Amino acid sequence: KLILNAATGVGLPNAASTKVEYVHKHVAVTGLLDILAGPVATLAIATGHAGLTIGAETQVNLQSSVLNKYDVALSYADSKSSEITLSLLNKAGMVKTAYSHAVNKNVSVAGEVVYNLKDQSKLLTMGASMALDEVTTVKAKINTDGLVGVAYIAKIRPGTTLSLCSALNVKELDKGQKLGMQLAYEP
Repeated sequence: KLILNAATGVGLPNAASTKVEYVHKHVAVTGLLDILAGPVATLAIATGHAGLTIGAETQVNLQSSVLNKYDVALSYADSKSSEITLSLLNKAGMVKTAYSHAVNKNVSVAGEVVYNLKDQSKLLTMGASMALDEVTTVKAKINTDGLVGVAYIAKIRPGTTLSLCSALNVKELDKGQKLGMQLAYEP
């Protein structure tokens, strides 16, 4: 699949990119060339079999030959309800592990721990998702930095989804909070 993208607008930076995707039964490769941002080339590859998946991504500024980032991840999903992922991110400066579990057909829970090797900071995030009915889902998450997020997602008709969300920092309630709405249409 080949995707060409160009964008311009008042007050917006110009953008132009070319993206190539190849997906096969056991491998996926994506290449992106952002022409106006450097140019910058990004290459991602993932392969998997029997629930085990490994992937990597790298990004290079072609003009300066600087390696902007490289990430690797390993994931295992059982055939039932659980998945665990271990990632090495930000040029091997961060380790992330995540676990998700479908409790039943309506409820899922997840947790994530991020450890920054450079400044030794840690972040724990816990979340849950619950299907209220066949077309409506609520989600919530909280992390150790005090960020709480909630979302209400409803399929209002085939191909059309309405999402309402809110995020607030319980440690800084006086600094304003975020509210969002998205109406997505997929023909």
